[in-house]
Formats: sequence, C-alpha cells, structure tokens
Amino acid sequence: MSQTLIDYMEYSTDALAQAAYANDTTLVTVVKSTAESSTWTVPTGVYSITVQCWGGGASGGGTNNAFVYSGGGGGGGGAYSIRTFAVTPGDVISYVVAASVAGVSAANGNNGNTTYFKSNDSSGCVAVGGSYGAYLSNGAGAGGKGGLASSCYGDLKYSGGDGGTGTNPNSSGGGGGGAGSTGAGGSASGGTKGTGTSYGGGDGGAGITSGSSNGNTGSNYGGGGGGGRASGSAGVKAGGTGAQGLIQINYFPLQSFSEATIKTQGSYSLKASAVVTSSLNKTLTRTIASPIDLSSMSSISFDIYALRTGANIKIGIKDSGGTITEITPSVITSNSWQTITWDISAVSNVNKDAIDSIIITVVNADSDNLFYIDNMYAYKKSFVPKVIIL
Repeated sequence: MSQTLIDYMEYSTDALAQAAYANDTTLVTVVKSTAESSTWTVPTGVYSITVQCWGGGASGGGTNNAFVYSGGGGGGGGAYSIRTFAVTPGDVISYVVAASVAGVSAANGNNGNTTYFKSNDSSGCVAVGGSYGAYLSNGAGAGGKGGLASSCYGDLKYSGGDGGTGTNPNSSGGGGGGAGSTGAGGSASGGTKGTGTSYGGGDGGAGITSGSSNGNTGSNYGGGGGGGRASGSAGVKAGGTGAQGLIQINYFPLQSFSEATIKTQGSYSLKASAVVTSSLNKTLTRTIASPIDLSSMSSISFDIYALRTGANIKIGIKDSGGTITEITPSVITSNSWQTITWDISAVSNVNKDAIDSIIITVVNADSDNLFYIDNMYAYKKSFVPKVIIL
C-alpha cells in the first residue's frame, strides 16, 4: 500500500502552529472601561490572550492670581501598550484601569494614572499616564510630557502626546493626545489640543483663548486636560481633568498550538482549543503552498485525541478547483488517541489532484473542547493480481 504525507504536524512552537493553521480572525473582546482595581478570570478553553492598555491623561495646570492674565500648561496624554500572554483556564488575573485626575486651582495639575494588567512591572502589560501641566510664577504654564513608551511594558508601546505651553496673556495650553494601537498621541501646539491616536487614544482638552475658565477635559481614553485661564479679577482657575485609561482583552474562540507531550509520533502534534458557544463554525485553515496530488488515493488516515466525545469538529480538504471534501469524525473515548480512516475512493481524481488547504471547523460548541490531531497520510491500496493455476 503506497502512501502520501499530508501533514506530519511537526510544529515546534505555538507561533509556527498558528502560522500553519490560521484561525478565521474572529475575536472575542472584553472591555474594561470602568476606572477600577479588580480581577478577571480566564474563561474555560482559553489558553492565549492579547491585552491592550491605555494609561490615563494628566490634568492641566491651574492659573496664578498674581498676574492679570495667566494660562496653565496642558497635561500630557497617556501611553499605550499591548502584550500577548499564555494563560490557563481559571487563572485569576489582577488589573487596574487608570482613574481620571482633576486639576487644582492655583497649582500644578496631577500626573495621569497607570493602567496595568497582571502586574505593574516587566511581567505585565503596563501603560503609564502623562505628566501634569504646570503653572509658573510668570503666569505662563509649561506643558506636561506624555506618558513615555520607555516606561511601559509590553510587546509594542507608544508614548502619549505632550501638553502645550500656556502663554501670558493669550491662552492656556492644550492637553496632549492619548496614544492608541496605531501610534503615539499627538502633541499639543500652544493652545491647540493634541489629537488622540486610533484605536482608542482620546484628544487632549483644547486651550482657552479668552476670558476666565477652568481647563477643558481630556477625552477618553488618555487625553490630557487643558490648562485653566484667568483674566483680570476672575482669580484662580483649575486645570482640566485628564481622562481615564482603558483595558481591552482579546482572544480567539478557536486557536491552534504546538503540543510536545500528547502525540502519536515525532516530537509534536497539533493542539487546538475551542471555546464554548463562540467557537461554533469557526475554522482553522492550513494553506498548502505546493498543492498535494491525491489522485488515485483511496483513503486518508489521521489520529485524533479530544477532551470530549462525539462528532464536534469537521475536517476538510480543498482542491484548487474549489471542491471541499469533508469528514466529521466521532470521538468514541475522551482523552485517548483514536485513528480515523477516511474513505475518499468515491471522490473523483479531478477533485483531489491538487489539495491546497486543510480546513478544521467546529460544528458543535455546546461545551468547550480541547483536541489534538497528528499523523495525517493518504493511502492507495496496492493492486494484487489474482494468480490462476491451470
């Protein structure tokens, strides 16, 4: 019996497994938009999460009543950080979402607060807040620096925008923009507010150009507050409030991994986790760069090991002409290897002579499932001629 290798499942890292068997990019998103110190429990079936953090904006500087006109500096915008964590279902993880900070009359503003997930150190995802806008003795307040990427922790980090300088007698300083997932926050220019960066960074509060007023509030998330402005007998004013931070947790309802312990051959098998409900009809697809010719092959064999019994996933092979041939294997015993023999003898050669992808689909997600696949081959029965003795 001749055989053709389809996939040996030898992926030595999670990154290689996920590059080979890519999910359909559908994400489950959990947003923590309330300023708080709390915990989050990793759902069943989730083994990897990506976390984004936005630091809080600083408040703007207040005014100085020793001058007829005075303008406080704008507060710096909050920084941004993103990090991917390997997790275990049931893990309880601490987090802090930065609270907003108010300005103070006749004084410097307040520094923006730090947002973090897991821990406020190098092992967590950490986004720091901006620095306060100042009020100075000459009536013109200096802008605060944006939260620095160098003070954050994550796989990718961006700084918040700097606050603008207040002037005497023209305007207070604008707040710096909050950083976002696409780059650093925009810095203010004098009284012109800094622009927040998408996704997520809020604009700073604009400076005030006339009259007497407390500073404008920075926008969510991470926008720095604008400086306050005083005129004549109006007295002292407070800087604008710096905006709060944000946490966003993302995970894939179906994702592949490398597995070195549960296997039937070689050094690795392909592991996949399917989350209850949200993984239904989600797919993992391996695109085969050099299509595999399975013409004349009569069967495909692979090994499967699953957390739960039943027919919960579907495995398909797609020919370059668009035809997909599928099987829904039934797992008889949980947590035990089982060899599946898949008869493809009735599939015409034109529909299996250039297999360009393998597609794994979840067809039952009424409970979470962890499954493993290994050792996928196609076989052709050898022709043995009958011997007739005369």
